[in-house]
Amino acid sequence: MTGNAYCTLFDSNYFSRGVAMCESLVRHSPGARIYLFAFDVNCERAARALRLPGVTVVPLRELEDEDLAAARRNRGPSHASRS
Repeated sequence: MTGNAYCTLFDSNYFSRGVAMCESLVRHSPGARIYLFAFDVNCERAARALRLPGVTVVPLRELEDEDLAAARRNRGPSHASRS
């Protein structure tokens, strides 16, 4: 292992771009670990199905506590994700 670790987060709206980035990291940083925080169930399922080497899929439910869940209910998607 190279010792490099990367973290990315995205939902199914950005899935193709996120996966392209993960594939590039796998190609250019062999042995690195990539932690993909999947922000919706569709993203989680699709990412797991790809079985990209070195990629650990972490679903939102494993990160979200009561405070984060409450904050998410009070906010909509960011401007960038609406385009």
